[in-house]
Amino acid sequence: MISEEQRSKRRREARKDFYIIIDKIRAKPDFQNFLLPPTPQELISAASSGPIIVVNTSYIRCDAFLIDTHAIWLLRLPRLKLSDFEGES
Repeated sequence: MISEEQRSKRRREARKDFYIIIDKIRAKPDFQNFLLPPTPQELISAASSGPIIVVNTSYIRCDAFLIDTHAIWLLRLPRLKLSDFEGES
C-alpha cells in the first residue's frame, strides 16, 4: 500500500513531468499555443463567416458568449438552469 506522502510525491512528480512535456511541445514550430485557450482576437477572427454563440452552463450560473467580427460580449442567462439540460444527451 502506498502512503499518502508517497502518493503526494508521485502527483508532484507527474505534474512536473507533465509541464516539461507541454513545454517541449510548445517549443515545436506551430505549437506555441498548445493546450492554451484561444485569444480574444482568434475568437473574433473565427467569427468571420458569421456570429458564434457559446452557451456555458453550470450549477452556479448560465451565460452565453456572443462573438462577432468586432467584439465579444457576455450575456447572463439568469432564467436558464443547468437542470434544463439534464437528461437531454
